[in-house]
Amino acid sequence: CIKFNLPKNSKILLMLAEYDFRKGHSFIINVMEKIIKKDKNIFLFVYGYGEKNLIQKIVNKSAASKNIFLNSYNENNIGLINECDVLVIPSQEYESFGYSAIEALSQRKPVIATDCGGLPEVIKNNITGFIVEKNNPIKFSRKILNLTYDKRIQKKFFINSSIDFKKRFSHIKMIKSYNNLIKY
Repeated sequence: CIKFNLPKNSKILLMLAEYDFRKGHSFIINVMEKIIKKDKNIFLFVYGYGEKNLIQKIVNKSAASKNIFLNSYNENNIGLINECDVLVIPSQEYESFGYSAIEALSQRKPVIATDCGGLPEVIKNNITGFIVEKNNPIKFSRKILNLTYDKRIQKKFFINSSIDFKKRFSHIKMIKSYNNLIKY
């Protein structure tokens, strides 16, 4: 189990992505700058592999630097997801599928993602999470604030994520889908 050691009333956003600008690090830093104007108890934890020095330089210059933590890759995605309040996927280019979104659904965690690539196929907008235009940091920040404050939406996404995961992505469903693909 991963512990973030923050005050009790803190909200944790989690981003699981390699350190590459196409994954939306600059975008999410911009989003965090908007969020901390409204709530200084929302924190972003980023875990990924690759060279994070360029991203760290941007974080260091950001007004939200005290609320953003860049970390090396961690094999325990499920543990990280279980400790967060919201998984964010701010991808800006070439997002083929969104495996971390499925991991979040499996743990009944809401996802806020951009409309990049295959993400809208995984996340059902306003049902299991929010899909936001990839170039709209204002709307992305509003959706995060909306989700972190609205218990009704949290509960709705919690229930719907579990149902949707079992319906579309359980191991039994995936085995049947692959089997059908191979047959035809």
